[in-house]
Amino acid sequence: MKRLLISLIFLLVFSAVSFGQSDGWVYFASTDDGDKFWYQSTSVVEIEKHTFKVWEKNLFAKPFEDGTQYFLTLEQVKCNQRQVKNTRIVAYDKNDKRLRDNEYPDNTFEDVIPGSVAARFVEAICDNYDK
Repeated sequence: MKRLLISLIFLLVFSAVSFGQSDGWVYFASTDDGDKFWYQSTSVVEIEKHTFKVWEKNLFAKPFEDGTQYFLTLEQVKCNQRQVKNTRIVAYDKNDKRLRDNEYPDNTFEDVIPGSVAARFVEAICDNYDK
């Protein structure tokens, strides 16, 4: 019984660490629907003064009809104007199979809506990296 309990604890801890928190993933928000959001701290790069590029992960509580379970999105954050734009979105299923990979080179920066997940993302990046 003790061995089973230790195995279960190990499995729970390993599962929590292995998804969303390894490789520099930092949790920053969730929605009432259960969607969860992380950014990858090891990917943050200042591409010009007050502007950063960073990968964001969005894990959906319920997969889309096409099987999409999560997105990895390459974002750019302009801290001095509190704006964001995405330049690439990669969709994955629950088995980490890549379903789509789209680039958006013509996207423009947009103001974030106060209190939104995007606003929390911009705050997390700018508060931690724009010194």
